[in-house]
Amino acid sequence: MTATVSRANEERPPDLDAIVEFYNNGLSDRWLCTTGRMFPAAFIGARVIGALMNQELSVNTNLSHYRILAKIGAGGMGEVYRALDTRLDREVAIKVLPVALSQDADRLSRFEVEARATSALNHPNILTVYDVGATAPELGGAPYIVAELLEGEELRAPLDQGALPVRRSVDYAKQVAAGLSAAHEKGVIHRDLKPENLFVTKDGRVKILDFGLAKLKPSLSTPASSEVATQKQITNPGTVMGTVAYMSPEQVRGEAMDHRSDIFSFGVILYEMLTGKQPFRRETMAETMTAILKEEPEEIDEAKSKVPLQLLRVVQTCLAKNPAERFQTAHDLKLQLQWIAEGSSQGNLPAPMAARGNLAERAQRVIWVAAGFGLATIVAGVLFWTLSGRWASPLSNSKPVSRLTIRLPDTEPLALAKFGPLGIGRTALAISPDGSQLAYAAERHGKSQLYLRGLNQFEAKPIPGTEGADGPFFSPDGRWVAFFSEAKLKKVSIQGGEPATLCEARIPHGGSWGPDNAIVFADAEGVALSRVSASGGNKEILANKYEDRVFYPQFLPGGKELLYSINVQYNPDYGQTVLYTLATGERRVILEGGTNPRYAASGHIVFARAGAIQAVPFDLSRLEVTGPPTMLIEGIRIEEWGAAQFALSTEGTLVYATGGPAWIGKLTSVDSQGVSKPLSLPAQAYGPVSLSPDGQRLAVQVTGATSDVWVYDFVRGSLSRVTTEGSNLRPLWTPDGKRLIYSRRSGPNRFELVWQAADGSDTAEVLATSNRLWLPGSWSPDGKLLMYSEYNSETGFDLWILPVEGDRQPQLWLKTKFNQWGPAFSRDGKWIAYVSDESGPYEIYVRPYPGPGAKRQISNGGGEEVLWSHDGRTLYYRDVLKWISVVVETQPDFSAGAPKVMFEGPYLNVPGVSYDVAPDGKHFILIEESQKQTPTTQLNVVLNWFGELKR
Repeated sequence: MTATVSRANEERPPDLDAIVEFYNNGLSDRWLCTTGRMFPAAFIGARVIGALMNQELSVNTNLSHYRILAKIGAGGMGEVYRALDTRLDREVAIKVLPVALSQDADRLSRFEVEARATSALNHPNILTVYDVGATAPELGGAPYIVAELLEGEELRAPLDQGALPVRRSVDYAKQVAAGLSAAHEKGVIHRDLKPENLFVTKDGRVKILDFGLAKLKPSLSTPASSEVATQKQITNPGTVMGTVAYMSPEQVRGEAMDHRSDIFSFGVILYEMLTGKQPFRRETMAETMTAILKEEPEEIDEAKSKVPLQLLRVVQTCLAKNPAERFQTAHDLKLQLQWIAEGSSQGNLPAPMAARGNLAERAQRVIWVAAGFGLATIVAGVLFWTLSGRWASPLSNSKPVSRLTIRLPDTEPLALAKFGPLGIGRTALAISPDGSQLAYAAERHGKSQLYLRGLNQFEAKPIPGTEGADGPFFSPDGRWVAFFSEAKLKKVSIQGGEPATLCEARIPHGGSWGPDNAIVFADAEGVALSRVSASGGNKEILANKYEDRVFYPQFLPGGKELLYSINVQYNPDYGQTVLYTLATGERRVILEGGTNPRYAASGHIVFARAGAIQAVPFDLSRLEVTGPPTMLIEGIRIEEWGAAQFALSTEGTLVYATGGPAWIGKLTSVDSQGVSKPLSLPAQAYGPVSLSPDGQRLAVQVTGATSDVWVYDFVRGSLSRVTTEGSNLRPLWTPDGKRLIYSRRSGPNRFELVWQAADGSDTAEVLATSNRLWLPGSWSPDGKLLMYSEYNSETGFDLWILPVEGDRQPQLWLKTKFNQWGPAFSRDGKWIAYVSDESGPYEIYVRPYPGPGAKRQISNGGGEEVLWSHDGRTLYYRDVLKWISVVVETQPDFSAGAPKVMFEGPYLNVPGVSYDVAPDGKHFILIEESQKQTPTTQLNVVLNWFGELKR
């Protein structure tokens, strides 16, 4: 846009009404037209905020329980203040947004949704959002965001001085990519990534600011118009600054954007860190936009800049014009940068290669290297053939990759039911080492059973005696299938015969049969790693230190080492892969993120992450990962705690089921007829829930990089974080509704029962500590006693009582050789309902309190997660995907009616108690599957998959 403007007009303050009209209409350029006059955008940018805010907040102004201390900055999307949180006695930053935002219902609604989503981005490289609210009417009713207070500077400050050192650039880039990865996985896209929105703290940590707020800016009439809302003051007319230079091509065109737009903006920033220049910056905005769409950035001289080739390739991939040619996820980008950073930290970043001008010389050199390598390979092959009398392994033979599907009967879908005291799904697939036999668990007559099918056959046959089975895996010779059933580890011959019991296995999660006839399995919900002879006998505990939760072990070739997953936070995407040496007990984390690691003879570790099968190169001789992961197959089925539904044979056959991550859910209110009404909160990894006694607030565990307790206020529609330290599990309200109690893991081998005010107005108080996992269960009606479940490696879960007054000494209430968990006090305090596996499957029982007295069985055919109604006349529990009610009497003695199914549905069974009942007894809060999962009746098979994997 061009115009001739007089100096007088340039300096004349614009009319307020015109500015508001401009702001609402979203007009934008370096010059703004208001009521027939022209003003520079920078001129208005310096004044528009104050006009729209009505007045600047003064020191000691109170916004809820936040007291303003000082103004510390201003920008196009609001003013920022230093404030004191008087409840928690900590300083915070408050960003007050323009009043115009609160006067547009649609825009305000988007702000609230986005602010909630942003508050859930619990990651060290993203600015932590604590709260949202609105100023008082006399202050304009403007919305505000409360966030952590940072000390440091914007990335723009060092970039204004020129290029950054390569290692610092890699370090900053790796942190930004990690933050982007965490946000994108939550479905939040930044849309305005630039150095001004990246903050470097004094200790070198990079924080992404204004995450998700870019799309809250006024609706814009042209692709370039977001410049107004974010730009710094323009001191030289004709110079492009701010957002435009960091836009992706699709953003410039005004097209729909996804997370890959952020990756392009990231590439622009990385280029600027390495060179000190913006890759597409030109003299005018129009020229800059044209460069983004049609031009390639100036090549970085490797020799002069000392930028390694791997890092240049990262920049080039990020800056691809076509989104399909960029990194497809920020997670893959992060892993690539981590690999480069690890090389840097060891002092072996590749030396700079020759400049691109010597391309022909480089190509000729590569040809000679390739020729030399080819000759060496031929010589080695001939020598191997001469000495051994045969060619190399079958993997060296090129076999075509083939795909086929196996259709299961509609009445016998894959068994993916959840059960157990922590309610976790199990793996259901196994394939023999030679790839000829497939074993899987399917539902039959409401119960799981193992089936066996040869890949050269048309039909599968049920294996007798395997009812209730899950987690199958083959022996090394393929003649036996091991599995878990009725809290036992068992094996059965594929030739037929009765299954044999090997040992007790309480709440197992995967096993592996080694070459020395030993079986290693994850026992007791991952608390113990156990080993037993495949012939049966006493099991040996290899690890039981509570330092992490162990899942899905697998022997490496040779049987001397294991791979397994660890997951402290119950979110498989934040798991780790560990290499465990059996002889010494040494453990080493070799891979961050993901679950179900499996070694492939192609020289890879295959694992599941973000609903996909991924692979990373692995050197078996050095026992080291040698490169970044690659995403291979998306949309595979993954249960809670990472039970990924895929299996891999030694010779290269892959079998998998589709469906995506089943552990991501949405909080919803469901009435007793099964009618669901979702809460206005984003889908994420929710844990146990607990309604306040008055039903006005909901405490919920939210798991990401950490596990924390949050409180949702139904009246305000706000979600506020309560915990900030450790890993926090299973929140539970006190009977007076003033406090929350929860289990906190504060360090290796240390668990605490902690309570604090639900509004965060006081510090957390530790009631008791232990080296054992425990889960709060229920309060006595007077609030003086807490009953909880504690895990014992010998007996499983036992029930304990903790007095919260006096000496607070825990008292054992019920201990047997079986698991007892999920206790619930009756409303008169005379009865305890709980879950036990004493009869095999989990059932609901009731005992008198304090006892002694005979127990009564309430459920019939399975039950868990038991709760009392608020009037004490009904017991509720779940049976897999069914919610059951039972009418009871507690006076003068206990009696119970017949169980009645209220409703059923695709609701998650998360660790702890995954639902709660409202005071009216007619509404329930549950966690609904984010992706509606239909019964799995199709298995996908890939033959000779290793050939594709190597490519």
